[in-house]
Amino acid sequence: MKRQSAFTLIELLVVIAIIAILAAILFPVFAQAREKARQTQCTSNMKQIATGVLMYAQDFDERMPMSAYFGRDASNQVALITVYDAIAPYLKNTDIFLCPSYRPGIDWQARLAKVLDEPGAPFLHQVGWALYQALFRDEVNRLWTIAQADLDAGRISADEAMRILQGEV
Repeated sequence: MKRQSAFTLIELLVVIAIIAILAAILFPVFAQAREKARQTQCTSNMKQIATGVLMYAQDFDERMPMSAYFGRDASNQVALITVYDAIAPYLKNTDIFLCPSYRPGIDWQARLAKVLDEPGAPFLHQVGWALYQALFRDEVNRLWTIAQADLDAGRISADEAMRILQGEV
């Protein structure tokens, strides 16, 4: 009678245990390599943003873009212009503003759209506006009240009111 050669149960369990140990050793290494790749992408994104800011400064007499100011949009309406809006024409992809390691858990775009009542506004504009309002709401309201009173009284023009709001006066 010929006996077939086969692996015993113990041999199979030993092989499975060795594979499990190797996997346990290698998984953290792969996770570290993935995070290192994300860090490299983040560094590249920051370089692209800095290049966009420098290109903006070159086009505007070596002036850096302000973080936020009141200006006029394409339809000549008063609008908050953020640094994102200012340097967007110099960037190929606005996704560089998002961290590669970011994992969405909250739909901030929908939440901010409800808060700001601007459902069609771009995500980054909403974030900039929300931060600006949170940090400078009292100052903006004070300047707006002064400018509106002077405008209503006829002491200043609409353009002068815009300059007050932009901090030029």
